Amino acid sequence: MTEDWAIEAQKQKISEFDLDRLAIFTRRRLPKHPNAVDVLPDMEFSTFDAMHTMVEKPTDPEPKSRFDFADQKTKLQYRFAGQSLLLFYQGLSISYLRRRTPYTQKAASIFFKIWDEQGDWVASQLNPRWLISALQTFADHGRNAAEVRAGSIGFLYGSMIKVYETEIASTFKPASNDSPIPGPFLGPPVWGMYGFQPGDNALLNINAFVMSGILGAGPASLAALALMGRIKKSKAVFTRMDHLADNRRGFGVGFRSFNDE
Repeated sequence: MTEDWAIEAQKQKISEFDLDRLAIFTRRRLPKHPNAVDVLPDMEFSTFDAMHTMVEKPTDPEPKSRFDFADQKTKLQYRFAGQSLLLFYQGLSISYLRRRTPYTQKAASIFFKIWDEQGDWVASQLNPRWLISALQTFADHGRNAAEVRAGSIGFLYGSMIKVYETEIASTFKPASNDSPIPGPFLGPPVWGMYGFQPGDNALLNINAFVMSGILGAGPASLAALALMGRIKKSKAVFTRMDHLADNRRGFGVGFRSFNDE
């Protein structure tokens, strides 16, 4: 989490670039909940037993609000019904770590206990939405610089792809299989950001940069690598651009996003 002193040190530049309102939100990104109740599991729970216990669907109606942690717990029980209790505990600990409560240390201890003891299995089970949430938690509460770095890079990587894919899906119709190869891409609307063409090495460099930043960070690396694997197998921007690059190899370009042949 950004410290106040860091914002104060750059206050003049923040104002120069009209980012004052963002700086205010940055300071308050994790809201205070001093009266939160503790619905977390006891620290002595067995991650192995929880991994092999299924979450039952609640009998109470799903709450509309998640402000109260008891309601948030019920909402998560609905989300994880039929899945492992360990994944539910991970999601519940993240809910606490998105806010500032008297139970931050307990929630962090549970989160890291789960990832330290069962990280490989958890990373294999979580979908990209929860992998991104886990990476954000490593970024905000990492125990060392490597975990913070891997969490930050992984969170931004996954979040920007999510935003981009949502925008594309809501704006454009998918091309047909027999559509012609498009001409050169137009430049972006940000002044001074030069254009990108399918087959150049921009996407490969992004993935290489991400990989170099997420390795060597223990359980945070497991979450980040799992996210990269999910994204590589999806029909997202990397797959689409690789398809276009394959069609342009005859023009002397053709880098692939993950350097595959």
